[in-house]
Amino acid sequence: MMVRLATLCVALSTVASAYETTLGFNGAPQIENRTIDEIYEAALAEGGVVTVWHGGDEKNQQDALKHAFEARFPNMTLNITVDVSKYHDGNIDRQLATGGVYVDSAILQTLHDYPRWDNEGALLHYIPLSFYDVNPSFRDLRGAWYGVSVFAWSFLWNKNKVSEGPQEFEDFLKPEYKDKLVLTYPNDDDAVLYAFDLVESSLQQFGYEWFEKLLAQNPRWVRGTGTPVTLLSQDNSTSAVTFTATAGLHPADPIGVTFPSKGLFVSWAQRAAILKDAPHPEGAKLLHNYMLSEEYQSSVIDTWSVRQDIQAPAGYQNLTDIKSTNPDGFDGFMADRERAERLRLFFEDKIGHEAATRFSNQGVDGLASRKDDALGGQSQYNPRIAVTVLPVIDIDLVERTTKAAVRTLDDYYHKDIEKHRLDRLHTSQVFTRYIEFLKESRCHENVPEAPTDRFSLNDSVGMTAEWWWSKILNRSRKPANFNKSMDLGNQHPREISPGIRRNITAINDVVNELEIIKQVLDHRLGV
Repeated sequence: MMVRLATLCVALSTVASAYETTLGFNGAPQIENRTIDEIYEAALAEGGVVTVWHGGDEKNQQDALKHAFEARFPNMTLNITVDVSKYHDGNIDRQLATGGVYVDSAILQTLHDYPRWDNEGALLHYIPLSFYDVNPSFRDLRGAWYGVSVFAWSFLWNKNKVSEGPQEFEDFLKPEYKDKLVLTYPNDDDAVLYAFDLVESSLQQFGYEWFEKLLAQNPRWVRGTGTPVTLLSQDNSTSAVTFTATAGLHPADPIGVTFPSKGLFVSWAQRAAILKDAPHPEGAKLLHNYMLSEEYQSSVIDTWSVRQDIQAPAGYQNLTDIKSTNPDGFDGFMADRERAERLRLFFEDKIGHEAATRFSNQGVDGLASRKDDALGGQSQYNPRIAVTVLPVIDIDLVERTTKAAVRTLDDYYHKDIEKHRLDRLHTSQVFTRYIEFLKESRCHENVPEAPTDRFSLNDSVGMTAEWWWSKILNRSRKPANFNKSMDLGNQHPREISPGIRRNITAINDVVNELEIIKQVLDHRLGV
């Protein structure tokens, strides 16, 4: 098994093999001279579709972009997938390596990927309409990539839970914040890792002693930067304060926001690029031109603009005038992968691995959705019941190969219906095995309902799993439309409670990942 896993890891982590392009001297960009309406017409003629992979950790984080784009350009469809950037980039590498590019645009936090992809000849050199209005430090000279939105970690608190919000980093050490902090694992997110690096290394008034005192505050560590905002907003959660998230510059009550003036806070421009082999380049051009337009930059997003000619939102200075942040600094931090890795391992040793909270943080598809307490973290369910019976495994390898496994299923969804059906049958064996694990550990006895529908490891897996979920809950009757659900495109029947199903999935996340690797990838890759 371990030999096969190692083989799979090598097979799935193949990076695009391309010649270094510097001495080709053929990097002249396409310079846009059409109006945005003319680009719109070209995108419609191309098919009216654009596929985007966007960095993030909640699958609905870019719903506002999708709705705004499709409202502005009728008959255009924006297929946007939000997932952690460090997973997206590996799957893009796989597409480049196999020659099967189906993503048009990549908008990610992993800033160091873009120069590499450009050197490999993977990116389209394109100058959109507002390119020269973008801060020069946010864009590549030849248009290989450019910032389209600014992200910044802020101090956030719930006004109903604490009497006063933090103003500086030392405030997080106040006694009244003990047991009320919620923070994202710095070893799981590079931008959060950079925040801790700035606090401890860049400022004389803080340092490592500050971190030790922070740990004494008993913060709650979670996966994803969307999770802290979710917990702050929940009335039944004790979490009240964070500095590892963003909720815009004018969040709705009862969330308060501020930025430090002595300590340094993290800000950066999220980069966007069009893949040279994108199947819908005109659609991608339309999206990028829209995201850089004054309309989008000044009214759709509640943050600073990447454009120099657009003033900061009301109540704020221009980003480049704020002395307590350096939006260019994150680029250098991301480029030094050796240093970032050393910091990641250091914090992992001090805090623990984020996998310890996987079972309550995410569903099997949850590498893109991480609302911890939305899965019952405040309930009687205790994830440690499941953890104690799990084997010791290489979590990082499991996560990388599992994402590739799901992507492999997606690849074949449109190519070979019979093979896709065969994949479903193999995947059903996965579910039977971890169902037995469930029965042995008896975790399902206390699994609560969860408030939102999150069961979607993959549509192909979900359909096949319905009968096995029935068996878990001692429903001997086979769902009436089970056979029909095997047909592609049908919704899987909703006979089982979605809330219970979500949490059972969360408990058995790692077990499911291992079985997917064994059953699906062994079959698909022939190893």
